[in-house]
Amino acid sequence: MNRIKDLRIEKHKTQKDIANFLNITEQALSYYERGLREPKLKTWQALAKYFNVPVSYLQGLGMSESEFKEKLFNTIVHNPKFAKNIAGYFSGVNQDIVLNASNEITENNYQELKDSFVLSFDITPFKDKYNFFSSIDYSISDDEFQNMILDKLNNDNISVFDFSYMFPELYKRLIDIFDKMTLDDEYFILKKVGKNILFDELKKHYQERVEKESKENSISDEN
Repeated sequence: MNRIKDLRIEKHKTQKDIANFLNITEQALSYYERGLREPKLKTWQALAKYFNVPVSYLQGLGMSESEFKEKLFNTIVHNPKFAKNIAGYFSGVNQDIVLNASNEITENNYQELKDSFVLSFDITPFKDKYNFFSSIDYSISDDEFQNMILDKLNNDNISVFDFSYMFPELYKRLIDIFDKMTLDDEYFILKKVGKNILFDELKKHYQERVEKESKENSISDEN
């Protein structure tokens, strides 16, 4: 089945909106959506451009975004090692979800957590996502799926966990900038960063500065 209706709903468009764009009747569009009539190639191309997706994805090849998220959720829940391997490509609450999903899941809340994941999990790290989804066979094995995910994330992004090791000079310059700030300013930025790029390293640096300043103040008070 094609994904015309799914994408129309996802983009908050009515049948009338799409029919007007294609200069066809709403009934004709309904036939397209239900697979009762096959659009011409130029119609597929126009719809693909309208929804900003590949024609292959629009035609129903591979996985839909929701199907991809469901499989990703199940993989994260049942394979904590895999979850840890990909967590560095996400940030903030999404990183927390990846790392903690297997610990939080129970028989009673499984469906609720999966539905929430499918609805709101941010998959921004997957560049050109619709081309990627359409390349994944729905019958893919778990091992193949995990390898595809890791390869895709690794090719498209730099894991936040690897940043300080891959760019030591840039990291050093960043720390030098923080050294020139007041502790209040550094703490403010640390809170803004949240659990994002270099959070652990920056937090460690801040704590070391606090400890050092506390010792200096203690010595000063004694004198």
